[in-house]
Amino acid sequence: VEIKNLPGDADWDPGDRAAELLAELLDVRGGSDDVIVSSRNLATIDRVRSLAPAVATGLVTRGADPLEALVTAEAHGHAALHPVIWSVGAPVLGALTQRARERGLRVNVWTVNDPDELRRLEVAGVDAVITDVPDLYRFGVADAP
Repeated sequence: VEIKNLPGDADWDPGDRAAELLAELLDVRGGSDDVIVSSRNLATIDRVRSLAPAVATGLVTRGADPLEALVTAEAHGHAALHPVIWSVGAPVLGALTQRARERGLRVNVWTVNDPDELRRLEVAGVDAVITDVPDLYRFGVADAP
């Protein structure tokens, strides 16, 4: 679940009410949901973490150095980093997945809509991808066209 809440957005919520409502909903559901709550807004995702420490959280990045963002995600106690696909080229990807493993964090890359990119990410050890075309990947990398 991604909470989109950035300063400058028309509906920006500096009080992070969406984070509070989501934490309440997940609490009411009693752990029946297998989710990672994520956001590009560090304050928002930190808020979720403080309200629902048992819920996995992830920092979404776009434009930030993924290796630096990994350090930030770890320092704030988040379970995952979600870097944008174009930020994880060959020179960065191997180091990123290795450092994430060493720190116990997951790397979930967005938005991956190409089978060749999926294969490259799988070989590098990425944990998951966020995609607009889930049917393309439903049988796994080996069966992708």
